[in-house]
Amino acid sequence: MSAIQNPALQNRALPDDPRIGFWTALLIAVVLVVWRFSSIDAEGGGQMKYILYLLPFFCIAFQALLRNLVVPFHPPGAQAVGLYVLAAGAAILAGRSSNPFLVRDLLIIGTYLMMFSVAWSATHREVMIVAATCFACMLIEALQEGISLNVDILASDGILESVMAFPLGVIVLYAFRTRRLVFGLVTGILFFAAYKRIAIMAVIAVLAFEWAIVTFGLARRRRALAILLVILLSLSSLFSMQLFEYGAKFVGGENVSANSLSLGRFEFSVAIWREVEAAPMAKLLFGHGPGSADTIVQTADDHASNPHNDWLKIFVDYGAFGFVLFHLILLRMFAGSPFGILIYLYTAIVMTTDNSLIYTFHHVIVLVVLRAAASMPLAATAPLRWSTHRHPPVAAPN
Repeated sequence: MSAIQNPALQNRALPDDPRIGFWTALLIAVVLVVWRFSSIDAEGGGQMKYILYLLPFFCIAFQALLRNLVVPFHPPGAQAVGLYVLAAGAAILAGRSSNPFLVRDLLIIGTYLMMFSVAWSATHREVMIVAATCFACMLIEALQEGISLNVDILASDGILESVMAFPLGVIVLYAFRTRRLVFGLVTGILFFAAYKRIAIMAVIAVLAFEWAIVTFGLARRRRALAILLVILLSLSSLFSMQLFEYGAKFVGGENVSANSLSLGRFEFSVAIWREVEAAPMAKLLFGHGPGSADTIVQTADDHASNPHNDWLKIFVDYGAFGFVLFHLILLRMFAGSPFGILIYLYTAIVMTTDNSLIYTFHHVIVLVVLRAAASMPLAATAPLRWSTHRHPPVAAPN
């Protein structure tokens, strides 16, 4: 019998009970229909994706009922919660001020970290439900707001809801790693229809990382190399303002500026760094408080409320101390298996230019996919040997 990747995450009572998937899918369908034909989302604005918040709650609830209301904690997830409480508490004490986004950040980050701390299981069935729900949300919003076939490859606005590209990228990686060609093709089409440049680059980078690991026999160093890359990514993201300036000078041209090259993110970085340079040592060490970076950006631009750089946001909100703790949090959340390491690297790349830190719908899908991968035998998610020779694929060591 094949070894399971993470026995602690297995639901000992009916781990693959079809009733879980059926009732979850049915409830999601009912919610979608009610939402679509009610006035809840009359103004549009991307609200449909919040239905995805319900997915893990449904799965956990059904499994709890099947196990007589007992669902154990997952220690790495519980440790991540503790680390976040430490980072947030220190930041609030050091910041000594409130802001409009403080409660929002605490609730969002705290909620999905709590989801990671529960040892519930999922299967490929739940992943398919997630993918179908993503498509339904994207299609309904597109019908409400209008579908445009004019896609600018230099921008990040796809035919369908572009922000859904982040979780869909995770599903594409899952399909690749579990060798589900048809499922991967369908989700890949949705992924490109959503079209988010950084998500596409992240998927390509992760696949390149996996190819290098397998080709050069670095499986035992996979985790260490991923950690090193994430540290370098996070540090370079702190200095995105300078990088955009150098990039604009390198590209040249009268119509090329640091702000145009960054799609407006340069001005956000300038405003944030102006605040950082004027901050006392206590705030540099422990942060201005959760949500502070968003407040700075909103003050600089009334039409913006996110810094579009999660690593810089973490440094401003939680300081150098919290910056280190967040690296540990991500490790506890994702890097518990070879497949999880790929998601860890993907998430770190996406965080360089976007706001996935406060996208609960993104982490909900990541969690379902990780749980499904964890319930599979090791061989089912082991990397393939990349070779031009015609012979059956051999699983690489994990």
